[in-house]
Amino acid sequence: MLEVIVPYINSKIEALNMFQKLHGLCETLTADGKSYPAEYCKNEYKQIEIDKFKGIVYHRLTGEISTEELPEDETVSCDPFYSRTFPFRSVFIIDKKHLKSIGNDAYLESKIGNTIASNLATSNNKQLRIDLGADSVSIELNNIILNRNEIFESEYSGIDNFFRYEFLYVAIDYSIIVTGSVSCINEYNC
Repeated sequence: MLEVIVPYINSKIEALNMFQKLHGLCETLTADGKSYPAEYCKNEYKQIEIDKFKGIVYHRLTGEISTEELPEDETVSCDPFYSRTFPFRSVFIIDKKHLKSIGNDAYLESKIGNTIASNLATSNNKQLRIDLGADSVSIELNNIILNRNEIFESEYSGIDNFFRYEFLYVAIDYSIIVTGSVSCINEYNC
């Protein structure tokens, strides 16, 4: 499922025309007492390079994927229906000099965070439903994090903070909720 959902999310973000590098699903790696975001590519993990491009995005799961059976009164079928929830975080890093058209003021992070969030949030998205063959697919926003130090501490450990003030940092926590029949959810046979 995620191999369909993450590219969809990247297409929504790419439409904003603020990012040069959009990574797929990443994870936090720990080695030698240091933790950092990395992407699996060509049989190896590569640390995300955050200041090499005018803007980058990466996504990662933030917890366990949960599945629950929906009560019969919430379904329209005799077959059991399930809801699977993927807890996600997307991190956005942009060189501020590429945002001159938006303005570089004290509200820049908030403007960008709200713009991205409104582009991501969706309720029962038709295209994702078709692509997955699911009954419903929604993206529900949980948090927009604008504090660069909080973002750094949640993405890295054992490393001195190297976030620069010339860059904008936004993290958005959200849940992807897919609802469908038992075969759809358990076998990705939607």
